[in-house]
Amino acid sequence: MPLIFPNETPCINPIGNQVSTEGLAYWRPPFGTILQIRPRDNYHFRSGSSPGLAFALFNVSGTREQIGSFIPPDFPFDWLRSEIAQLKRLRPYYYGDYYPLLPCSANADCDRETDKERSAAFEWAAWQFNRPEQGDGMVQAFRRTENEEATRDLLLRGLDPTGNYEVSDLDGRMVKTASGKDLMGQGLHVAISAKPGATVLVYRKIR
Repeated sequence: MPLIFPNETPCINPIGNQVSTEGLAYWRPPFGTILQIRPRDNYHFRSGSSPGLAFALFNVSGTREQIGSFIPPDFPFDWLRSEIAQLKRLRPYYYGDYYPLLPCSANADCDRETDKERSAAFEWAAWQFNRPEQGDGMVQAFRRTENEEATRDLLLRGLDPTGNYEVSDLDGRMVKTASGKDLMGQGLHVAISAKPGATVLVYRKIR
């Protein structure tokens, strides 16, 4: 079964990749995204994380003599290896049940007045992939460039209300235990200090 990729716009637009995931995940797990690597930019890379990810490390166009000369000598290969390793860890979750946790908007040029629709840059984006058979899953959350809210409470879906879950983020900043009932009723408290910023949380049922 072939992968479905969006058009080229998401390569330079993290919101475009986020919206691609939010839309394509409804229909089929084998979808992919495309991006141009921005060194040490976790928000950009995680916006493009998907079951199939195509990316360019650096500009590889030009003449035969020029190709390779564009590689910066300080390119952070260790950072990129870490991001790829995290993505490989996440891939199985994309085949679970998909739940968008916040409204989706792709509008990038809406009016900023408070009584009118605001642009996507003022929002958070978040979704969940849940594997009930395995008792685990993940949440991807994004705080966009103009958003002033450093935290959100995300109501998870599809959990066992009688079970307890261990939740941790990929950056090692948070580990907590909560009941499925609380995660679905009160929500998972997510903090992202940077804007833009992204976090990925994984959870597993422990009893």
